[in-house]
Amino acid sequence: MSLRGKKDIPATAAQDFRSKRSFIRLGDGAEILSGKDWHQRVMEVFERDVHKCKGCGRDMDWGYEWADVHHIVKRGDGGGDNLDNLILLCRDCHNKQHPEKQVQWSKPA
Repeated sequence: MSLRGKKDIPATAAQDFRSKRSFIRLGDGAEILSGKDWHQRVMEVFERDVHKCKGCGRDMDWGYEWADVHHIVKRGDGGGDNLDNLILLCRDCHNKQHPEKQVQWSKPA
């Protein structure tokens, strides 16, 4: 099974990940998190970044739902969920990082 397209992980590790919904630590030290472990990492990013968007400096104390944790190096490009690969961004700044995911509206012909 290839988790990130670049490295294979043992089937037992993948099975454990699915059943415990926790994390896998790959050979290069990268972590892939899920469930409660991902939630804990998000809280760590909030605390480390002092509840401020690293893009525009907006204070994020007023709404967790308007903040996103962004992977500096995408998982698909080999990035993990390690703290040093994550930053806090407001929704607007996060959308700017991913223009390919934005809905493009056009006028009917």
